[in-house]
Amino acid sequence: MFGEYKNIALVSVILGGFVIFMIVTTAWVINNVSKGRSCYRTCDTPQKGAKELKKFQKLETGTTPASR
Repeated sequence: MFGEYKNIALVSVILGGFVIFMIVTTAWVINNVSKGRSCYRTCDTPQKGAKELKKFQKLETGTTPASR
C-alpha cells in the first residue's frame, strides 16, 4: 500500500497517536480542574513542605536528624 514509504507512514501514525493522546489528556485535566475536581482546589488540608515535615518528625521521634 505505502511501498517504499512504509516506515515513514508507520512513524507518522505512531507520532500522531501520541499527539492525539496528549490533546485528549490535556483537555481531560483542564476539564477536571475547571469543574473543581482537582486536589489542588479541593483538598481541605494543605500539603506540608520539607521544613514542616522535618519539624514533625523531630517532635515525633524526639531526636534530631543526623547532620552531614
